[in-house]
Amino acid sequence: MAKLLDQLESGDLMLPKIPVTVKKIMDVVEDPESTLKDLASAVETDPVCAGYILKVANSPLFYCANKVARIDAAVSRLGTDVIMNLVLCHFAAGLATNAAGLAAWKRSLQAGAWAMAVGKHNRLDST
Repeated sequence: MAKLLDQLESGDLMLPKIPVTVKKIMDVVEDPESTLKDLASAVETDPVCAGYILKVANSPLFYCANKVARIDAAVSRLGTDVIMNLVLCHFAAGLATNAAGLAAWKRSLQAGAWAMAVGKHNRLDST
């Protein structure tokens, strides 16, 4: 940890750049004037991101009576908060390139899922 702080203070710490798609989506989500159509358009600019969003929207966690095949329908089903979390998680997951990083990532996802479940159970869900 001390090494990390030293690198941060000296300016030698190289942090990854946020991909353009992630930045676009963040901008849309943070804009109070934006619509779900704007968000869908931002997601559609990246085929990998769009495929991931469709996959999650059709997963058992979010699946309704009908399968979604369009990004606008997936965005509507998931909502802005879930889309933002998915996009950030997808980006961060790509940073875990070794076994230790992947293990830490899995633990973080599990902790987040448990926290969401406990929050919903205690009616602390903000969505």
